[in-house]
Amino acid sequence: PVETVEQMREALKKSTSKAARESDLVVYPDAGHGFNADYRPSYNKEAATDGWNRLQAWFKKYGAA
Repeated sequence: PVETVEQMREALKKSTSKAARESDLVVYPDAGHGFNADYRPSYNKEAATDGWNRLQAWFKKYGAA
């Protein structure tokens, strides 16, 4: 639910971790659960590509925990 996403965003903003504070949650309206699994009918190439690029950029900037 959108309310849960907003609660998670607020929690990230209040974090003591810079990486968490500068993180964002992206909701892809046309992408369902499993949208990144290219072997599933729910695969959404546009959302998967964007999500993967965002993930890689985040790890490049903040590293792995």
